[in-house]
Amino acid sequence: MSISVGILLIGITTVILSAGDAIQIKSLELPSLIRNGSGPVEFVCIYELLNTDTGLVVNWYRNAEKIYQWIPPLAPQDMGIVKGLIEYPWENINRPHTHSILRINKVTTNLAGDYTCSVTTFQDEATKSAKMIVYVPVNDVKIETENHNETHMNILCETYGAHPPPNLKIFIAGIEIEGEISYSRNYDEDAWIRHTSITNYPKDSTLIECEISIPEVDYKRREKLFYEYYPCAGHSSSLFVSYSMSDIEYCMINSSSNESGNK
Repeated sequence: MSISVGILLIGITTVILSAGDAIQIKSLELPSLIRNGSGPVEFVCIYELLNTDTGLVVNWYRNAEKIYQWIPPLAPQDMGIVKGLIEYPWENINRPHTHSILRINKVTTNLAGDYTCSVTTFQDEATKSAKMIVYVPVNDVKIETENHNETHMNILCETYGAHPPPNLKIFIAGIEIEGEISYSRNYDEDAWIRHTSITNYPKDSTLIECEISIPEVDYKRREKLFYEYYPCAGHSSSLFVSYSMSDIEYCMINSSSNESGNK
């Protein structure tokens, strides 16, 4: 008796999805740079699904924290830092398979950050991210000098209100001098930053400048203080008078003899 053995070959096919066979986020549109208090503003995520995609969920994140979820046909839900801030006109929610639109009436500094639109189905997912900077110009600048000891003076430059926190530099006669930077502990609520430096008294009249810059915004401003030196003849004391270009006057005396008559 002969036994014939039949061999069944099973073909295994590997399917590789091309870019056209998956969810695609076509664009993510939001302002990259916007002034505090501007609005209304729309964040727009435009995507493309396959006809076979099911179980659509659209999420938005700010700095990796979920702020929005939409599971059509259910109504979208806002949460976290944008809770109660998003408006839902019909034209923004009637295209769930191609558009997700967040309309915010007014943008404030606490909304700055990295935003991500995430589109998922049972079959696939896609994400796209963009950054929004919300800026505030400097509200006020203070630059002043004061006596430190007989040979050195303090220079202080302080700004208020700027977002993001600015960089401060102090210059004497065009040369940058080193110093210490200090910030408000809660900058979002009390936005101040201070640059202080201790330096030798200038031996000549000179210009002191504080440069304020916000690199992300390409914002730069210089506040100037003119510093005059008057040696007091016959005494070991000298009179220093500094005044800003905005006509704010400061006056201080470096004196070892404490003789008021040297004024």
